[in-house]
Amino acid sequence: YIHHSDEPAWTIQTNLGGVFIMGRPCGCRDVECVTCFIAGSVITLSDGTTTTIENGKVGLQTKSSLTNTINNVVGLEVTTIGSRKLYGINDGQPFFTQDHAILTTEGWAVIDIALFMKHYPSTALLIGTPKQLTIGKTVLTTDGPVVIKQLPNITISPDTKLYDWVLDGDHSYYVNGLAVHNCSPPPPPPEPGCPDCPGIHSQYQLPTG
Repeated sequence: YIHHSDEPAWTIQTNLGGVFIMGRPCGCRDVECVTCFIAGSVITLSDGTTTTIENGKVGLQTKSSLTNTINNVVGLEVTTIGSRKLYGINDGQPFFTQDHAILTTEGWAVIDIALFMKHYPSTALLIGTPKQLTIGKTVLTTDGPVVIKQLPNITISPDTKLYDWVLDGDHSYYVNGLAVHNCSPPPPPPEPGCPDCPGIHSQYQLPTG
């Protein structure tokens, strides 16, 4: 697999059949699971407590940002930011990339629609083509609706790690209080005899506790 300067390198850790799997995409630039949140981003759990996104593990449960339901954590995606930027809402510190889906009063929205469609075609099948996230839109948060007055952004090292949780249920949760979608379902195993196909390529056991 040749890593291109305009795409992030990534690994995925997900619980398939009780075993954590690490996958690596090969021979394909339009892969999913590029993930979007910086370490230290705070996740709201179903019991009202919080943890940080890099500490995600199988068995945790999140509060859905769409309904009064619970989504289970089935894996942790880890990637690097590559050429993407980090964005924030109003006075908040930037913590998500421009290709991630954010829930607004008008439905799902992203800053860069084209990049979202490239990175997350499976998510697009679930939620459709998102709207443009711009100043003036109203996002949904744990504290209620918030009108976007500014979208501060920063450029950081392309090797900076980013994270996302793989969820079941409706694939939504709260990150730093912001209602967001998780990136996508985990990729399928590679086809037999196809070493250049994206999918799961190696596996190792990790603790779930």
